[in-house]
Amino acid sequence: RLLVKVKECSVMRSPGLQEPTDPEMKELDVLLDEIALLSSRYEVYDAFLRERVSEAIARARAEQKERVATYLFKESFVHDTRLNERMQELIAYFAGMEEFFLVQNVQKAIRLDESVEDSLTSTIVDDVFYVLQKCARRALSTANVQAAGAVCNHINNILGREYLEVLQKRLREPEDLASKMGLGGSGAFPSIMASNPTRSIPKPKVALTTILNNIEVSGEYVVKLRNELEVDFEETFSSADDRGKMKATVAFFVETANLFKEV
Repeated sequence: RLLVKVKECSVMRSPGLQEPTDPEMKELDVLLDEIALLSSRYEVYDAFLRERVSEAIARARAEQKERVATYLFKESFVHDTRLNERMQELIAYFAGMEEFFLVQNVQKAIRLDESVEDSLTSTIVDDVFYVLQKCARRALSTANVQAAGAVCNHINNILGREYLEVLQKRLREPEDLASKMGLGGSGAFPSIMASNPTRSIPKPKVALTTILNNIEVSGEYVVKLRNELEVDFEETFSSADDRGKMKATVAFFVETANLFKEV
């Protein structure tokens, strides 16, 4: 039943469809929470089952009952394998839909960006990183290293591509505006204004200094997000191998943070 609902929601990702509505995005948000909860409980069950069967196999071998041990190894995971297949299918949908959820909400934060009085940054920074942090922690709550790794990769790609590109484009807007008005760059403003003081110059939605602050603070937030996730890995994954995989994944966040510094 849940899988049917997941497949229905995954249709929203199909190219050519109109942008999903807020109620549809809220429904997707709830569905992703449900999958994450189900996955975390499955991982607990899976660990319990494997531990018990491993103990039974060890006892059988200790008693030199190799045929029993072989039977346990081959047969005891039949039900688990079927469940595992279902969970893997759900997790595959989860990773794709979480990416869609990320992109849609980051784009919304970009559209609704505005300056805030007495704030060094505009709303885009806090809004974007709130979404990224929420999705990263939801992925970790699945206790599935594949899901968590996939979502962290999506986050890094969004930061280093779509989000950074938007900030870079806005940084160029004052020069583009001057060029379109025939002012030849920022240095031409004084002479033009002197010759025509009544000429009005459109103001950008967000001031240049605020855009520069957005870029600087965003770079700091990328590093902060990576550090927070590394702490969460220790609490989420009992396997040193899984923790190592996740740390290797978010290590690329440092490179992304450097991209913001280089702007």
